Amino acid sequence: MRIGIVTTVFAPNAECGGPVTVAGQHARELVRRGHEVTVFTSDLIAFAPRTHLGALECQDDGLTIRYFRSWAPRPRYPAVLARVAAGIRERATQLDVVHIHFAREAIPASTAAATRSLGIPTVLQPHGMLGNVAGIRGVVDRLWVRRALEHASVVLALQDDERRQLERLAPGARVRILPNGIPPGAPGSVHSNGHHPKTVLFLARLHPRKRVLAFIEMARLLRDDGVDARYVIVGHDAGDRARAERRVSALDLWDVVSFAGGVPASEVAGWYAAADVYVLPAVDEPFPLTALEAMRAGVPVVVTDSCGIASALELAGAALVASPDPASLSHHVKLILTDSEVADRLATAGPKSVTETFSITSVVDRLEELYSCVRRTSVPSVRTDGATSSA
Repeated sequence: MRIGIVTTVFAPNAECGGPVTVAGQHARELVRRGHEVTVFTSDLIAFAPRTHLGALECQDDGLTIRYFRSWAPRPRYPAVLARVAAGIRERATQLDVVHIHFAREAIPASTAAATRSLGIPTVLQPHGMLGNVAGIRGVVDRLWVRRALEHASVVLALQDDERRQLERLAPGARVRILPNGIPPGAPGSVHSNGHHPKTVLFLARLHPRKRVLAFIEMARLLRDDGVDARYVIVGHDAGDRARAERRVSALDLWDVVSFAGGVPASEVAGWYAAADVYVLPAVDEPFPLTALEAMRAGVPVVVTDSCGIASALELAGAALVASPDPASLSHHVKLILTDSEVADRLATAGPKSVTETFSITSVVDRLEELYSCVRRTSVPSVRTDGATSSA
């Protein structure tokens, strides 16, 4: 199959988190299976300082990547503009299906309009980014997001909550569930690696939604409770770095809290290997890939109860689920750090859950079925257990 994948930015840009990671994982697994895959994206590879790669087409282990010159009037991801839609038009006859990693942004919006006018079967995947409809977002949704969703061949939701959100936003959309997945990896046994003091890791963009401030308050509670640990914050600044540093100063936590900044994807595994607990304090996080990556590495994980896969992780015994407040987070982290049986159980169940439920192999199995069906204009109903039935 000849597949086009559209995303606002792509590797080597590592600043935009999950959607870009998912796009890359889908693309590379599809290439591995023999499909002809082209990624269409902007040439913006860093936001601060603003860095552009320049227009070019390159090959990376069989994957074709087309970077288009871009312009970003503000230092924000949604403002990126590029001629990606024109690139799709140029190659329309060479594409069987286009998969757009979709949000309220210029590149996915213009590309969805182009594929609609060209009659190319189109898959939209919003990654949980359309849930907030307050203010100007609601206007934008009424003007074009609803139409884009309802004209797509299929719209992918990460889990039931997002499916319901999308169906309220666009009642005529054909919404199917497709979870995220990650490639297999060698699990570790990090809780018993002899770290002293123990290391508690936050690894995510420093965006208000990720709640690094709650992580810092959690660190204060644990320090005051006599827990001997250090707290490492890894991630690109997305608006909260200055506030986080001020909070660390106000609480006099510099002896136990450190900031590593953003790191390239090649170094992420090393941070998991050095950690004894991974904590994601984010609320309403639809599908946290970082939590899955930590679980794959054998790192005990704590997430909040509003995380989109919290119930699945808790049912599998693969992570501890806390309420969003720092006191609950600190209680669960302390349990892992002080109870070796709990740490052992999580370090074993985490990798098993990733392999059995959240592997990229099973996700792309379902994605191939969807691509084949949208080409035939008959979209299957894909359940979270992987079974399919005609819609």
